[in-house]
Amino acid sequence: MPPPSPDNAPAAVSGRTSRVLFLCTTYPAPTETFVRREVEALRAAGAELDVVSVWGGGGGDVWRFRFWELVKLLWWLPYWLVRRPGVLCDLMQSMILRPMPSALNAGENLLGFGFALIHAQKIGRRRYRHAHAAWAGLPAAAAWLLDRLTGLPYSVGAHAYDLFEGGGDWLLSDKTARARFVRTSTGAGRRRLLRSGVPEGKVALIRRGLVAFPPVHPMRAVRVPLRILAVGRFVEKMGYHALVGVLEQARAAGLAFEGRLIGEGPARREIADRLAARGLATCVRFEGRQPFTRVLEALAWADVLLFTGVVARNGDRAGLPNAVAEAMAAGVPVVASRVGGVAEAVEHERSGLLVEGPGAAAELLRLARDDDLYRRLQEGGREWTLTHFDAAVNMRALRHRIDASAEDGAERICL
Repeated sequence: MPPPSPDNAPAAVSGRTSRVLFLCTTYPAPTETFVRREVEALRAAGAELDVVSVWGGGGGDVWRFRFWELVKLLWWLPYWLVRRPGVLCDLMQSMILRPMPSALNAGENLLGFGFALIHAQKIGRRRYRHAHAAWAGLPAAAAWLLDRLTGLPYSVGAHAYDLFEGGGDWLLSDKTARARFVRTSTGAGRRRLLRSGVPEGKVALIRRGLVAFPPVHPMRAVRVPLRILAVGRFVEKMGYHALVGVLEQARAAGLAFEGRLIGEGPARREIADRLAARGLATCVRFEGRQPFTRVLEALAWADVLLFTGVVARNGDRAGLPNAVAEAMAAGVPVVASRVGGVAEAVEHERSGLLVEGPGAAAELLRLARDDDLYRRLQEGGREWTLTHFDAAVNMRALRHRIDASAEDGAERICL
């Protein structure tokens, strides 16, 4: 007799359903409002989703995996060793042969495998038409093993840290090899996937987006002091150390400004100390992690969004930060470093200003003084987002790829 089925999974039904399993690491996550927008837009496009949060999150109709459930591996692991010994042997071989980028990434993958082993039978009986993993780490680990155990076709989202940090996810090549398609949101991500050997026809460049576009921020006639906003986690790749230097240079050049920093992270205290040491603490306010509604309020206040992202020492980098595109949508000019996929949206002097190193301070001065430039960047930024950053349009494209994958549908393994 097989072990009992989990009691918090969707109910089993006979026959194939039209539902899609949408696998997340944490859903909803305070720092991933864009994922919630995508789920909302997919449902608006007619997709029937069961959203799974494997680590924390939950609420509403979200299927939350609870950490204590891992005790069920005591019977499910032997069960699958008997039923699918080749699958688990292949999995062990992959883990042994592939270099591990970090303990955190390995832990995420192992948790995804644990979820799949515990819930594979129930998911197989539910007979989903497709599974989509929001990230190439933990969610894709679950999708990859579910496919091997149940035949459930899947797709993978691969965007920034899961492609670049430490050379990319631990088992990225295994996951992308079996995936029906791999969705990425930037051209930089697409190029990384192609270099790693993913066939061109399997890579889908589908950007993120906004469900509703904010009103365009009116240009202030007098932009002194200049209102500078930065949004993002306080981690190395977001380049806050460089931001401190830019603000110091801007002050030395005679620019009066007010700054707001939205976000949390391990480097926040260090950045605060650096600002204080340079006499900038009175000019800059830390606002911590904020919901998207508060970010929109901050954009309505700001004259400019400053992004000073860098390639971190472990290779991680931002793709196209959502804050950059959100500012462009609101008509807030962007001054940004040329990193990751930023230059795909920010065309210099048309939809924003691209800078290298100390050049950001000079561009801030220009935006404080040049009305024509300011208006041109407002119009160009808004135009780019209306064309490329509409969640309704982009999620219809994702649903189309999912539907095509499900129609191809390989024979499912009978459980």
